[in-house]
Amino acid sequence: MAQARLPTLPAEIVGYISQYLESPDVLGLRSACRALADKTSGPFQDRFFRTRHVMLERQSLQNLVDISHHPVLRRAVQVVELTTDHLVTPPDYLSRADYSICGINDEYDCVRRSDGETISFGDDEYDAVIETYKAEWGGYEDFLRAKLGIRHVVRALSNLPCCSAVGIDDGVRPWGAFRLGRRIGTLPTRFVTPFQAQSMVFATTLIRTLFAGLLYGRHTIEQLYICFGHLKTGCTSVTPRMLSMTPAVEETLTNRLTTIKTLHLVVNPNDHENTFGEDAKKLVPRTDPIWAGDSDWCLEFCRFLRIFPTLTNFTLHFNPRDERQQFPRLSEDLRIPGLQSLCLQFVDCTKDELIMLLGRHRDTLRELILDTVDITEGGPKTWSSLLRSLQDSLRLEAVVLENCMVDGLWLRSPSTTSPDPRLYANSPAEIKCLWSVLDKMEDSGTFSS
Repeated sequence: MAQARLPTLPAEIVGYISQYLESPDVLGLRSACRALADKTSGPFQDRFFRTRHVMLERQSLQNLVDISHHPVLRRAVQVVELTTDHLVTPPDYLSRADYSICGINDEYDCVRRSDGETISFGDDEYDAVIETYKAEWGGYEDFLRAKLGIRHVVRALSNLPCCSAVGIDDGVRPWGAFRLGRRIGTLPTRFVTPFQAQSMVFATTLIRTLFAGLLYGRHTIEQLYICFGHLKTGCTSVTPRMLSMTPAVEETLTNRLTTIKTLHLVVNPNDHENTFGEDAKKLVPRTDPIWAGDSDWCLEFCRFLRIFPTLTNFTLHFNPRDERQQFPRLSEDLRIPGLQSLCLQFVDCTKDELIMLLGRHRDTLRELILDTVDITEGGPKTWSSLLRSLQDSLRLEAVVLENCMVDGLWLRSPSTTSPDPRLYANSPAEIKCLWSVLDKMEDSGTFSS
C-alpha cells in the first residue's frame, strides 16, 4: 500500500524523502517508475551534478564534456572541481604503505573509512599492480603531454551555463579516479609533495589547465578556489611559484578574469618550499616560470593577486600555519582595491600588522573573519583594543572571531573552561557589543592554553 501511494505524493515531499536516502537508494527510487523519477529530478541533480569532481584524465574529462552537452544536466552543474588525483611514472610508484613510511599521509582517511568510502583496492604493493599500471601509463602520459586536458576543460566550461565556481581540491575522489583505479588495481595518488617531483609539476599543470579554461570559456565564473594539501602530512599546498605565469599570460588573464569576485586560497608560507627542486625543473622547458631563481614569496604572491582586478571576497588560509614568515611583509604590500570581505586563517601576527593591512582597505572593507589567528606580543586588552581601533577607523558591518588567541592562549568566556570557538557580530551595533564582551573576557583573565 505504501509503495502504491508514494508516486502520488507531492513532488516536494518525495524530494524531501530522497534527501535522507543513500545514493544507491535514490537511484533505485528513480528507477521504480517515471513519476518518481520526475519528482526526484531536482534532488537527484543537486546530489550528483551540482558539483562535478573530475581528474585530469581522458575519460573523467570526457564525462564532464558529455554532461555539458546534455540538454538538462548541463544546467544542473554549478561547480566544477579539478582534483589532484594523478599517476606518477611507474618507477616512482609508491603504495600506501610506502607513502606512510616516507611520512606522507592523508589525516582524513580515518573519517573516510568510517563513512564507508573506498580508501584502497586491497594489495597495492609494487609487484602486485605494476604491470597493469604500466599498461595504463602510456596513454595517460600522452594525454598530458598533448595538453588535451585544456581542450576538454574549455569545451565543458563553455557549455555549462549555470556554472559559477571552479576550483582545485583534494578532498573528494572523482568518479574517474575510482574507474581508473579499478582498471589498474590501485587508486591514483592525490598527494602533492616535494618528495615526488612529478607531483609538484602536475599540480602546476593542473592550475594552468584551470586558468586556460577560465581564459577561453564562454560563461561567467564568479568564484575560484585552490585548496589542496590541507590535512595531508608530508605534502604542500599551493605556493606562489606554482601560480607563476609569463608576463604576457598575466596581462591576458587580467583582462579576462574581471568576473571573478571570490577567491579562496590555501597557501604554503614556507620560503624554502616555494622554489622547485632540480628534479622537478628537469621535467619542464627552461623557459618555464618555475625555473626562476631566488624565491620572493610575497612579491610573487601579490603579483598573482593582481590578475583579479575586480576581486571583492578573499580567503587566505595558510597551511602550514604562518608563524611570522609572510604576514609581516604582506601587511605592508597586500592591496586589493575593491576588497569587501577578508578571511584570514591560521596566522600569527601583531596587532599593528593587522591594523596596517585592514587600514589600507578602509574604504571598501565591510566584513572581517579571523579564524585561528594568534595576536603575538599582545597585552591583556589585545582583542578588545583591536576591535575598538577597527570600529573607529573602518566601516565594518560584520566581524567573526573563531578560535582566536593571544600569545598562544585561547580566548574563553568566564563561565566556561574551553575556548569560545566563534564570536560574531552582524551590524555596527553588534560589533560594539562584541567589543564589550571581549573587554569583559579580558578583564576576567579568562585565557586557556
